Amino acid sequence: MTEYIRASVSTVEAFFTQNRVIRLPWFQRAYAWREESVLRLVSDILLAMETGKPGYCLGHIHIAATAEQATASLVDGHQRAITLAMLFAILRDLAASDLSLTSTRRQAEQARLQDLLVVPARVDREIAAAGVSLTWRLSPQPQMAAFFEAFVQQPGGTLVEPDGSVDDLTPAERNLIENRNRLRAALGNSELTAARRMDFTSYLLGRCHFVVVEVDDEDDAWSILGVEQTTRMPHDASEQAKISLIYAMPAVEQEAASRIWEATQAKLGNERISELLGHLRTLRIEKRSTKPLEGDLQTLYGLNNDGLGFMNTVVYPHAEALRRLDGRQVGSGTLAKVIGNHIETLNWLDHRLWVAPALAWLTIRTDQHRATEPFFARLDRLAWMLRLAGTDPNEQENRFIRLAAAVRRDQLITEWPEFEVSDKTRDEALAILRSRTFYYKHTCNRVLRRLSHQLGADPGVIDGVNVSIEHILPRRPAKERQWLRDFASQPGIIDNCDRLGNLALLTGPQNRRADTNDWSIKAGILRSSGFVLSMEAATNANWMPRTIELRTDKLIALLFAPWGIAVAPP
Repeated sequence: MTEYIRASVSTVEAFFTQNRVIRLPWFQRAYAWREESVLRLVSDILLAMETGKPGYCLGHIHIAATAEQATASLVDGHQRAITLAMLFAILRDLAASDLSLTSTRRQAEQARLQDLLVVPARVDREIAAAGVSLTWRLSPQPQMAAFFEAFVQQPGGTLVEPDGSVDDLTPAERNLIENRNRLRAALGNSELTAARRMDFTSYLLGRCHFVVVEVDDEDDAWSILGVEQTTRMPHDASEQAKISLIYAMPAVEQEAASRIWEATQAKLGNERISELLGHLRTLRIEKRSTKPLEGDLQTLYGLNNDGLGFMNTVVYPHAEALRRLDGRQVGSGTLAKVIGNHIETLNWLDHRLWVAPALAWLTIRTDQHRATEPFFARLDRLAWMLRLAGTDPNEQENRFIRLAAAVRRDQLITEWPEFEVSDKTRDEALAILRSRTFYYKHTCNRVLRRLSHQLGADPGVIDGVNVSIEHILPRRPAKERQWLRDFASQPGIIDNCDRLGNLALLTGPQNRRADTNDWSIKAGILRSSGFVLSMEAATNANWMPRTIELRTDKLIALLFAPWGIAVAPP
């Protein structure tokens, strides 16, 4: 009798070359992975390959199918499956155009990767009955299938851009295109040679594994997944850490250590304690670790011998430094406000990797050091430039780890290579800032806020109500508007409306009043809006394609000016 639940370990290639179609149920959530997730996946696999690890686990996936069925439902693993299919297609299309490979080698690479995307011709009653001439191994939800086929699965599809406005795409489609393009840029980078890319392909297909949990019935698969997700004991991460760390200490120290922990908890709160412990590990080992945090800390700081020393000389002073960072209370006198501004803008980023080197500085050099303000100025510059450039998340993390280690060096910070912003990083940041689809970049809101801040007034979080983004040139102006004449056509509008230079800020009601009105009306609304970015835009006599081009370059120059980064014309 067939077992109710079957579990196995499968390589990526074995999983995707089974003689069946993997179907994503229509009610699965939309493709939601962001650039950071897909880049981290590729980076982690590359790191595993380059460090000689025998394999890399991609986690559990749940499917429902009998051995006889020609299709299987993918119940859990949707985001990974879509991303991996994108990787296969990108690698296939890169191989097709790689003239450093022999013709035979190119064809072999293409065939191997295409085999992961298309079910080979075979006699199969279920597929044949559907009258399908080409069957994709991964079948997305109906609402995504045609788009995925055109811009990923079809040979050459990863090199094709959708027509029309990005605004016409669904959020899932925009995620797909953004992620595809970032992966293509990462894998097609000149630093990744053809030989290394083929090594990556072989490692991905043959050394990366899934743990596959399979049942016959889809309802059963959903039930098993639901039980797994809902019956896990929820716990507070900081409380779990407290139990693990305090009880690893000598018994005579545990009561005093608990009192210090509680004082720290009152100072920071539970979320920040958990973050602090992660930074303490980073500062100690000066590299990434994938081991359990509590176990690492027990070993690194010898808690079984001197737990109280750890609490007094490590946890408490670093907690105090973190509290001061959160309160923007670093430095003294007139410099305190300047340093506070750097910390404020650092906090607008969507990561806190910069905190580890900041803690190292405050606990080793102290905020009274003469170089404290230059240190935070350079930290702000580096963190923002790496984020604007879309630098690989693992590379960003490693940069900040190296920077934290540099704090111990007896060297002027002006000589630290860890603070360097390369020409490549600058150019990648400029490409994103000048993109015709900048409005859809994940850094858009933060850039507009920072520009406003540099113009003299922080508008606060762009929440769509109190602060919303206004497209000065509207996406779809009415036929009688002057916009269609000034921008020649609807394609001309699409090419300009989502650029940085076309964006301003308004309240929700102001935005609705601006609507698609012509420049003569919009300029007055912008001028009286109270938002410095909008008042700056209103100083223009008219709003034409050249206006948007010049304003884009003006805003980029404004953004880069405090960082001392020269901006060459496009």
